[in-house]
Amino acid sequence: MQFIPHSIVQRKAPAMSYKSIIVNLAIDAPPAPIVKLGIELAERFGARLIGLAAADVPPLVATGDGMVYEGEVMQIQHTEIEKRLAELRAEFERLLPASIFSEWGQAVCSPTRFLSISARSADLI
Repeated sequence: MQFIPHSIVQRKAPAMSYKSIIVNLAIDAPPAPIVKLGIELAERFGARLIGLAAADVPPLVATGDGMVYEGEVMQIQHTEIEKRLAELRAEFERLLPASIFSEWGQAVCSPTRFLSISARSADLI
């Protein structure tokens, strides 16, 4: 029996298409580099850009002296997180050109949980 090699037809893979892209912004890092990358991708694919940011109030912790952070301290931390999230949103919106459709999402909760819930609405993270 003789095997005859067949010619291999190379097929060009179809171009990827993304209609929605999430940029997940860290509360303690400058947003500009990741937002600029998201803008480049959104322009390339004609996609909407979704900005996300989340942070959680640290859990109650007992110190060596037996002190526990009280509700007032936690409320101050919550307010500070909300303030930083507002700053991130303003920076996100300032960096975006008018040609890109965008959305914003933020929460005072676990960033990992918020991203995992939000990921369902995007093609690329």
